[in-house]
Amino acid sequence: MSGTHERWRSCDDCGAQVPVHDLIRPWCDVCGWNISEISEGPRGLLDRKMDVLGEIHGEWLLKRISQATEAELRPRTSLSTLIAYALSAVIVGLTLLIGLAGLYLLISGWPHAFFIIGGIILLVVAWFLRPRLGSLPKDCLDRGEFPKLFEMTDAIAAKLAIEPVERIRITPEFNASMAEVGLSRTPILTIGLLLWVSLTSTERVSLVAHELAHRANHDPARGAVVACGVATLDRWCYLLDPTDQVPQSFFEIIVHFMMGLLGGVTGALRTLLASLLYLDSQRAEYLADHLEAKIAGQQAAVKSLHKLGLGSNLRAVVDRVYYGGDTDGRSLIHAFGAFVKSVPERELERIRRTNEKERSRVDSSHPPTGSRIKFIESRAYGPAVFVLDDAHSRAIDAELEPLFERHSMKIMGWFFD
Repeated sequence: MSGTHERWRSCDDCGAQVPVHDLIRPWCDVCGWNISEISEGPRGLLDRKMDVLGEIHGEWLLKRISQATEAELRPRTSLSTLIAYALSAVIVGLTLLIGLAGLYLLISGWPHAFFIIGGIILLVVAWFLRPRLGSLPKDCLDRGEFPKLFEMTDAIAAKLAIEPVERIRITPEFNASMAEVGLSRTPILTIGLLLWVSLTSTERVSLVAHELAHRANHDPARGAVVACGVATLDRWCYLLDPTDQVPQSFFEIIVHFMMGLLGGVTGALRTLLASLLYLDSQRAEYLADHLEAKIAGQQAAVKSLHKLGLGSNLRAVVDRVYYGGDTDGRSLIHAFGAFVKSVPERELERIRRTNEKERSRVDSSHPPTGSRIKFIESRAYGPAVFVLDDAHSRAIDAELEPLFERHSMKIMGWFFD
């Protein structure tokens, strides 16, 4: 695997000569041709207005948080978040009322068939819409089998002054996340192997510190009440989405119209809830970046963010592995790690330019990557307070090595099933 320069070609838009590298997309420095993925299709008037609103608020938030003092960066609950909690509680309460109404029809209307059928329908709807707090996944790692990985996460948690995480999952994705499940809100750290092998030792500290920092900054969107409210509205939208089948009768036309009308109202509520959480959720993401930079150092935090764009090269690596003879993809994760180690600076520059073009949106809990980088670079940080030496990092890789082949084959299955 390499990112070596092979030849030159002409830009499709302006005709300038651009270099072609192995496994990465060609792009033009002059006009910006092919610098990023194809943009999304046309957006409606409301979507465009929301985009403008998101961009304005995003720029305002970045400026404000970049100038904030350490005390001002601390977590706090805003009025919009309180409204979001209240709205979510009403949504969850409505689901409970639907269930109680169904139970009442069954009991009071017995043995009349009309009431029984109505009660059953309401109970089924309430069951479908019920709050789901999640459950512990079965693939969490055993602390005794992965002592070096847990040693690292425990040390970072101590630096953040939070309880150590007892549940860690390893997945094949180019991603990482922190979730809380169940009534006890048990924290679960998920690390994607594709992302893990793309990072240096210091960048791995940055990755884990960022995810654990979400436990310290109290992101409102991660609370059980809000999460249930958002999930319930999503299921309402699913229920009220009419089929693509053209209505054949006047009754079907009325049903489709009512479902479309109620679905529009539900969708508007979903947008409202996301908008109420928008600033606080993005602020929480900036705060996680801030804590990450304090733990791992400013340079590691910035470099790890730049590398997030390398996930777009996965397909090229998959094709190389598959057509190179490893049709099961057993070596895929190792091959992707080798690609990242040899990726040319030109590809990192393309990612930087792509990040600069990204705009803030009110339906996203994450600020644009470029804005997150600007925030980290705008502040002064001392040296890293936790350093993962290369020997410890290699020891973690040795613990994870038995998982590489199985997860590599899963990734290959995404593209060649």
